[in-house]
Amino acid sequence: MHTINGGGGLAATVDVDHGGRIVSLASGGREWLLPSSPLPKGAQRTFVHSGTGGWDEAIPTVEACVLADGTVLADHGEVWDREWQVTSASEHHLGTNVSLQSLPLVFERLITATTSGLRFDWRVTTASTTAVSFLWSAHPLFAADLATRVTSDAPGEATGEYPRRGVAAPSRLALGDLDEGAALKAFVSGATRASVIHPDGRAITLAWSAADLPHLGLYLDRGEFTTHGVVAIEPTMAATDSAARAPELWSVSAGLDRVWHLDVSTL
Repeated sequence: MHTINGGGGLAATVDVDHGGRIVSLASGGREWLLPSSPLPKGAQRTFVHSGTGGWDEAIPTVEACVLADGTVLADHGEVWDREWQVTSASEHHLGTNVSLQSLPLVFERLITATTSGLRFDWRVTTASTTAVSFLWSAHPLFAADLATRVTSDAPGEATGEYPRRGVAAPSRLALGDLDEGAALKAFVSGATRASVIHPDGRAITLAWSAADLPHLGLYLDRGEFTTHGVVAIEPTMAATDSAARAPELWSVSAGLDRVWHLDVSTL
């Protein structure tokens, strides 16, 4: 485990042996993430399990799919339960990377302290001389009760992805707006920040450039896939969870990397 201490008392603890998962994101005595645990040894590899929680990286897809060339991509990608390599570490930063197996990609993440919280920088590289395309999404699962709200500065309504794709959905929701045992995933476009706000007014905020990440996934689960209420704000490059269905993906080739970042702060 590695802990990075950022500004505003925000600290992240990373389990590099199990998917580079952020297993704790805490400030002011509050744990913001849903508690998590790695898959037991010998267990079937499935993203949805009793210990699902924390903050994962979904790459090269979120939804399991088959690409046009026949490449099979697993549910929530393939790096969430792999061992990552540490490239640099201190009290105030952690650099890591992991090589994908389904596609010839290297995924890098650097977490550094800022005056207001933490900054996440990502880079994807390849040695391939032909373009390699992929989908990425941040996947933080924040613990929530029924009055916990998700808000963003997106200018319009959301479009449903689950359980009904393509239908209009509210872009500002509280977990209690869902039926018990239900979950909702929707996308909005044009946002540059989103927050999870608890009934006591405390909030965690993610901020990014819409030029880099033009879409935002909003996820709320009141017991369909998780045993505790959860909400998520998931900046991404495509308004879908499937790399096979996305109209446009990011691409990299040798010497042409893809980089992006976001900032995390708490109130």
